Amino acid sequence: MRVEEYAAQLLELIYFVYDKGISAIGDVMRGELTRTQSGILWLIRAEGENGRSLPRKHIALRLHDWFDLSSPAITSALQSMARQPLGLVRLIESANSGREKRVLLTAKGERFVLAMTARGQQVVQDLIGTLRHDLSEARILAGVDFLRLAVAFFQRIHPHRHPPGLHGGHRSRTPARRVNGSRAAALPGRTAT
Repeated sequence: MRVEEYAAQLLELIYFVYDKGISAIGDVMRGELTRTQSGILWLIRAEGENGRSLPRKHIALRLHDWFDLSSPAITSALQSMARQPLGLVRLIESANSGREKRVLLTAKGERFVLAMTARGQQVVQDLIGTLRHDLSEARILAGVDFLRLAVAFFQRIHPHRHPPGLHGGHRSRTPARRVNGSRAAALPGRTAT
């Protein structure tokens, strides 16, 4: 098969994964939360300081990029997550500026993120279990390696997709967490509700 044919097939697969796969995993992971709310939690987990907090402005930049959300929509999502019955986050003043806010996971929020991650991992384990019927472990691992390299490629060609201080531009004091050698930044779901 020629490179052009591989590229055509891969494009169709990538779009399907983006359209169907990410949405299916996200629906399982988010539980009773909206996609916006679960996206906020996943973003804090993946890119936050110790996986626990992130500046509100960085959350706003990423959510605008991913979901094309306005600042009032983000504020509304954060406020609903801070209030009971959810109580998953707290908004606190930044140590650097009284005007800047940080979004901090509460103990309940940390437990929710752990449960959300476990639900997502279970879906992926089910996928791998199904794949084992048709593929060897070596081929499955080769697929994981391919995806890891593809993520690195896309991060290289689209560095502007990451706010300064997180992935590109100015570095923060606390880098984004790494999972299997890659930055863990995928969102559980692709569109906002």
